[in-house]
Amino acid sequence: MTKISVIVPVYNNESELAQCLDSIISQSFSNIEIICVNDGSTDSSPEILEKYALFDNRIKIINKKHNGTASARNTGIDASCGEYTAFVDPNDRISPLMFERLYHNAKNRNSDVAYCNIIWYNTAEHKYFAYNNNGVSNFLDQRYKNTGFNENEIPPAIFFEIPCTCNNKIYLSDFIKSKNIRFIDGYAFEDIPFFAQIFLSAQKISFDQNKLYIYRTADRPSIIPNTEKSYNDAFFILNTTRDIFKKNNKWDKYKTLWLLYETKTFLVQLHKIDNNLQEEYFSRIKKHFEKENFNEYDIEFLKNIPLFSYLTKLLEVDFDTFKPYLEKLEEMI
Repeated sequence: MTKISVIVPVYNNESELAQCLDSIISQSFSNIEIICVNDGSTDSSPEILEKYALFDNRIKIINKKHNGTASARNTGIDASCGEYTAFVDPNDRISPLMFERLYHNAKNRNSDVAYCNIIWYNTAEHKYFAYNNNGVSNFLDQRYKNTGFNENEIPPAIFFEIPCTCNNKIYLSDFIKSKNIRFIDGYAFEDIPFFAQIFLSAQKISFDQNKLYIYRTADRPSIIPNTEKSYNDAFFILNTTRDIFKKNNKWDKYKTLWLLYETKTFLVQLHKIDNNLQEEYFSRIKKHFEKENFNEYDIEFLKNIPLFSYLTKLLEVDFDTFKPYLEKLEEMI
């Protein structure tokens, strides 16, 4: 049986695709299938895939009409036959040891999910950089390094410490298929609800502190694109993720930190979005939070966080009055 199905969604990635594939086929763990889903590329990406498939029979190519990364990943999930499933974006690269380490980590701990740390690579400056405790807090390292954990055993803050990206993890295939966990087609930020379902449903999550996934930052679309669609997507995705917490009877546990997460997401977008869209976006944020019932615990916790003061000001004033605060947001984000 194939141990890991590696899904690579491809759309016009000719400049970095070969480096990505090289990093996958040179893994120390060789029992993998590499499912490359060509999502309607119009550049030379299909030809690159064909050349690599001739060289390595583990590579399988699926050609489909362009429908976005989420759709391509879902297509790969449906076509996969590995014991575990992994996702690698075509802009990125992975350490030669990534799958070997994560596979043995997951097997030794009987985990539904195993994840590693990430290192970022800025292609414009040719520099690597990383964040401290990226996904592995001292709390996790001290208590769960050798055993793994599940959501019921840990404080809610851990959810927000683990990168929600799907790419630095491997997933037990039977787990994601039996739970029918899929990416939401047609939206940006699709990793967020996917991760929420994984996190809340997994019986065991384990981790490797090593930085094994290399995320390239300068040659891909912005994490928060400044378009009208992107802010519409943000509202939809964050509301959908709220519903996942509620469906799993976890909303009370995560509500306060989730409100802070939404606050940061929306204010960062408000700061970055095109000027002609800011006032409309401001009004929509206000409407979104005006219906929120902030209880006494929420207020006591959130009022000690400087970023939250920007939200309370936003709820009190009109857009013109808020503009000076918007200019100061740079120091908060």
